[in-house]
Amino acid sequence: MLTKLVTPENRDLSPYTGWTKEHWKEVQSHILRATARYASPGKAYIKFPGAPSRVQGPLSDWVEGYVRTSLYVGPALYGSDSGVINFHKGSFDAAAFYREGLLSGTNPKGPEYWGDMQDRNQRLCEAAALAMFIWFSKAHIWDNLSRGEKDQVLAWLGQINPYAVHQCNWTQFKVVVNAVLKHLGEPYSEKEMKTNMDIADGFYVRDGWYDDGHRHAFDYYNAYVLHPYFLFWSWLDGDADPAFRDRVQERARLFLETYSHFFAANGACPAFGRSMMYRYSAAGVFALAEFLKISPVAPGRARRLASGNVKYFVEAGTIEDDGTHTARYIVPCPQAVDTYSGPGSPYWSGKAFWSFLLPDSHPFWTDKEQPLPVERASYEINLPGPGILVQGTNETGEVKLYHMLTAMHPGMEKKYGNFCYSSHFGCDPGEYFLRHHIEQHIALVEEGGQPTLRHHPDYLCSTPSFGASRHLPYLDDANTVIESHVILKDDFHIRFHKVKTARKVVIQEGGAALGFDSGKPAVRSGDGWEFCEHEGRWSFVRSLAGYDGGIPAGIDGAREECNVLHRFSIVPGMKRESGFDGSVIVGLLIAASGRTADPADLRKLVREVNVDGNSVTVCFRDGERVFTQFMDELADVDIELNGRPVRGRVVFARVQPSGKGSILTEDLVIRELN
Repeated sequence: MLTKLVTPENRDLSPYTGWTKEHWKEVQSHILRATARYASPGKAYIKFPGAPSRVQGPLSDWVEGYVRTSLYVGPALYGSDSGVINFHKGSFDAAAFYREGLLSGTNPKGPEYWGDMQDRNQRLCEAAALAMFIWFSKAHIWDNLSRGEKDQVLAWLGQINPYAVHQCNWTQFKVVVNAVLKHLGEPYSEKEMKTNMDIADGFYVRDGWYDDGHRHAFDYYNAYVLHPYFLFWSWLDGDADPAFRDRVQERARLFLETYSHFFAANGACPAFGRSMMYRYSAAGVFALAEFLKISPVAPGRARRLASGNVKYFVEAGTIEDDGTHTARYIVPCPQAVDTYSGPGSPYWSGKAFWSFLLPDSHPFWTDKEQPLPVERASYEINLPGPGILVQGTNETGEVKLYHMLTAMHPGMEKKYGNFCYSSHFGCDPGEYFLRHHIEQHIALVEEGGQPTLRHHPDYLCSTPSFGASRHLPYLDDANTVIESHVILKDDFHIRFHKVKTARKVVIQEGGAALGFDSGKPAVRSGDGWEFCEHEGRWSFVRSLAGYDGGIPAGIDGAREECNVLHRFSIVPGMKRESGFDGSVIVGLLIAASGRTADPADLRKLVREVNVDGNSVTVCFRDGERVFTQFMDELADVDIELNGRPVRGRVVFARVQPSGKGSILTEDLVIRELN
């Protein structure tokens, strides 16, 4: 695998990554050499090796290979004097290569025709990226086509308008294609562009986030498509609707202000949601915003973020020695690969190469790298719109996301339904089919049944350090409900759940997956806690309330090809096997890190826990006290926390020994205590 580049590092310009634009060009060169190697005679198909997608089939995969590798080319040709891309060793006549493939693929009488579009067909998706490429490479390809050749390409692209698209980010594909056609001076549909623009506009929630057209589906598609495609439209056609242009650009600015906090010091961002194999595409929107002069992120920080993200995946071995992208996230994990993904799909990562829209002299490339937010200080951020809490730990550089609200596609519950996703401890989507699929998750298990999943949680409320949600573990049983409260503290968190059901169930809950590639982890169990450790990394859980037994990590053996970062994984957990009368409150402390720690010390992170009816009070090791009560039976309270009165219908309160803190009341108003 390609894990190290030959380009020398420059730690003066890039003290955090060592990367310059030359490193990006070296990655580009490996991708394009593989593209040429696996191209069909007419260049319309790029037949990368690997298993075909289970839904689309090989022809669609080959089309993806052509279109998605063009993402590495188009931005480099924009503003270039030549259609040839020069590498540190060799060159690639990109204009000639992709021109030939464009004409072969759009020729309905040729042997490499891409095929006609259909309702909700993958070609609709690829058409938008192809239109972008045509615009970026206009001076080198489009402007040099004959009228007949242009008409042939237009006939294929124009098919997008009559056909139905999925009501999600796919609506923007029609927006992009028609915007490009309009500004090429060719026939286009104003109606289709405006109609689909309005639909996508309706996906906006708040805090800079769009849902993906479903019932609260929030994921990295905000960075892959939803923001970038609107920004692309705003560049081409924004003058036609200045008010909408300003609106989508302001949303992008708002998104990027907090999105930069998703990136860890090691370059990763927490893996969750679908299309994980798009990898460093998650960082591309920063360069596009910089190109449009709307970015709230300093150029040196934007490059540090983007270079760090691409470097992370390169050094993790996601590019083979022959230049092909592996069809996975980091390691083989079948459940991490979506049914619509094939060998050409990972090249969607090329959206990071929107950075090549910026000339060599741009501050994005010339400014000294600036630290990421997590490299400056620890933080806790609340994003009520997508129902996400973000926790960054300066000492370790780790970033965690906590989900209070997200929808999911069938079979993707472990990609969306976990309470926590980490940059350093990969999730276990392959756990779905196992007896204990409890990684960062609470499950109910009836005798002889499978553990339940966290389906479509409803967001209740949140502050920067607290979030509450509710879900039905059995979708057809409205009388079985779990209300969950998550409390962030330092670099760990605690969870309390109120489980209401008349069913006879065992409750299981797990912590972070400890991933490893070889050897055997050490597993230890104690009174109310479980711990596992391997090569300095560890995962720990401690019962805080309600549980009566442990689930030792690896109780069913190490799980192979379940984790997105490592070959094997094990998960420590707790369980409640004794029955309860209608409802019960259970609580868990969850910690995982690469810092040295011992279970005896980790147990002391929480000093006291008191469950009183519908409420819970906790005292942490440093003396900070927190209070929360479940919202299904919210009542007036009159208590003191570290000498400060807490009164009224309070959902959550936390007070430090100094008396400083905050209170969240029923009306979801936060009152600060100074």
